Amino acid sequence: MNEPRSVVVRRVVVVSDIHMGPSDKSAFFRAGPELAAFVAGLARRPDPLDLVILGDALDYLQMEPYLAFTEKVALEKTRAIIAHNRGVFDALATFAAMKDKRIRWCIGNHDIELLFPSARRAIEATLFGEGKAPSTLVWELDDDKLDYLANGRRLRLVHGNKADRWNILDYPATRALAENGGDAGYVYPLGSRLVARVLNPLKDQGFGHVDLLKPEQSVALPLTLALWPEDTAKLLREAFPLLASASASQIAQMLAGLGGAAPVTFAPGEAAPADDAALLREALAAMGGGLGPGERADVAKLVLTGKAAPQQGGAVTFGIRAWVTSLLRQSGKAANEESDVFALDKPDDLHAVVLDTFAKSAAAGGEPIAVLIAGHTHLARSVSYLAGHYFNTGTWADLMRLPRFIADEDFEALASTLRDALRSPEQAPAALRPFRRLTYAELDLAPESGAPFRASLKEHAGDPTWATYP
Repeated sequence: MNEPRSVVVRRVVVVSDIHMGPSDKSAFFRAGPELAAFVAGLARRPDPLDLVILGDALDYLQMEPYLAFTEKVALEKTRAIIAHNRGVFDALATFAAMKDKRIRWCIGNHDIELLFPSARRAIEATLFGEGKAPSTLVWELDDDKLDYLANGRRLRLVHGNKADRWNILDYPATRALAENGGDAGYVYPLGSRLVARVLNPLKDQGFGHVDLLKPEQSVALPLTLALWPEDTAKLLREAFPLLASASASQIAQMLAGLGGAAPVTFAPGEAAPADDAALLREALAAMGGGLGPGERADVAKLVLTGKAAPQQGGAVTFGIRAWVTSLLRQSGKAANEESDVFALDKPDDLHAVVLDTFAKSAAAGGEPIAVLIAGHTHLARSVSYLAGHYFNTGTWADLMRLPRFIADEDFEALASTLRDALRSPEQAPAALRPFRRLTYAELDLAPESGAPFRASLKEHAGDPTWATYP
């Protein structure tokens, strides 16, 4: 980590989860002009200011080869992402050239390739010129925490994937590997493998909403598979071996909303239970863990072929396509109704775990965290906890949502048009049009009001303030 020139900071602006990609083909960040204008506005501010990029600014999982952790591949991807997002990098260069301005660049889980020194040097050369010292850029390369102090109060910034068992990384070991050239056989986190082996093939078939629709794991993925891509069975087989290799807690988190753990069994000639969504929850959980290899194989055979394992009295057969389609859609609808995913004051998927990992443990040690700011989930949040306040910065990437409470037939109609909605978004039903919430967090370390600090969640649209603490 390089040391920038000394900046006495009064204000901190935090953006996360930009997800800049290398081309329009797989991109779900399309707010380049807006982000460039936002950074340019920060450069014009008169007060000393830190711009914190809190992880996943670059998305290396959008470019093949997806899971090749080598210096050559990392550098090629970095240059492609810079070229495709030149306006954003030009704005960052202008910001970095200003007096009393500094960039603190953290990494997340989609941009671990920034652990390669050559990838960072490519960005430095873009911002400062070839061979010039990056005097106002500091790299934060540990997935731990970034703290500010304001009148004795500790304000903590984290990307958040350290609290997500599907995307947790051993950053010191991975950084050491990168500094030695990397390894083409490096084992990426389970979440990255799911993106590479399941979500990216779905996007290649036109199902781009898997990146946008929230909740992604309990709604977007089931509904996408319910639309029956050309290789649904193959993708299911790709997805669930990942679950089979995961721990019970990882499975529980991944399948939140699909939950359940009971094995699926039928008596000979017995029809599928009436509660199809419950059956799917059981089937998916059983495929992931809690069963022996033979039992898991029996359940997998049922779901992927429509035929149960032989039992006394014969085998049970179902029409696999109609059955799985029905199960997936009903499960997605149930999860959608249970999730108020865009409510500002509702806990997000990782809220409790993030607090336990980064805030409550510190408070228990006698040093309370007055404000905790995270990213990673793409869901803007403002939630109080006992010792202070939690903000999530949200994302600058596109989002989609479905109405929470709609009739079964309307839900099915919307689900069946998901694939076409992104081909002509302006002609899609209003409920399926991608939208953006260009949110960020801001810390005032010396407010004029005399308060010890001021933390706010804002949106880049005339800079309206959504929530402020205290």
